Amino acid sequence: MTKFDSNNTSRLQFLLETTQLPFEIVDLATNPKAKELWYRCSQGKSLPAVVKQGKIIGNIDDIENANELGQLKEIDTQVVVELKNDLSIKGILKSCDQFLNLRIDDCQSPVKNMFIRGSVVRYVHLPSENVDTSLLEDATRREAQIQSQKNER
Repeated sequence: MTKFDSNNTSRLQFLLETTQLPFEIVDLATNPKAKELWYRCSQGKSLPAVVKQGKIIGNIDDIENANELGQLKEIDTQVVVELKNDLSIKGILKSCDQFLNLRIDDCQSPVKNMFIRGSVVRYVHLPSENVDTSLLEDATRREAQIQSQKNER
């Protein structure tokens, strides 16, 4: 039996609303198909959780972690990872940490799921709609301003 926690549900709903990600709330108590899917695919994850296209993205802890790292919009996005040995891997980004360690699922290679160590990554190609250019421009301006202040001294 899965324990229901309304506080976690409210936190998850708030996170999804503030990041402007579209979502739909499904009550497992009133939706037998959703309940069956959850028990079949949950892999021990606790509720509440985010499910996209029949695949579990994560529970409240996974989603909060991705949000803290600024990766909530990128999770479950198709990416191409280019490695330093000139190998390119296309798949679904499942997680990424501050060291650029990646977990990729549904890879277009003989291995369907893989963990890629950050030190071997050259580039991660994201879809253009997932890149916040205004945030990048602001960061670039701040860095240029800091550099110019250092050069004036």
